[in-house]
Amino acid sequence: MAEIAEKLEAIARSFRRRQTALSPDTPLAQVGLEIAVLSERLDRVRDRHQSHLREILRAQCRIGTDLIALDSYLPRIPRYRAKSRDNLKNQLLTLERDRLRRLRDHESEVSDLQDQLFKRLRQHAGLGGAE
Repeated sequence: MAEIAEKLEAIARSFRRRQTALSPDTPLAQVGLEIAVLSERLDRVRDRHQSHLREILRAQCRIGTDLIALDSYLPRIPRYRAKSRDNLKNQLLTLERDRLRRLRDHESEVSDLQDQLFKRLRQHAGLGGAE
């Protein structure tokens, strides 16, 4: 299924390259422009998703480093050590839940955009467009 979606998106990217010279005066050109916009949206959604995942990973690494550092020192007051460790572990769990939520939301958003893209490509072909 991913292969088919990739092929559809490649077709949509070709519309993006061609739409700069066309004016949206005809229905066929308007649908082509919609396809190009959907293609841009898909790419932006993927870029934003990768950026968010990188931010989460950085935060997880920072917290993991803090946990390791916390375990490597002998605290002056031992009762605060467990509290700090639990707090850091809770932060890690929160980040993991956020990462999973973002993955789920990303998949939903991409599939919605791909559905719209497929409908527009079918509409474009129905109007007599090539591709």
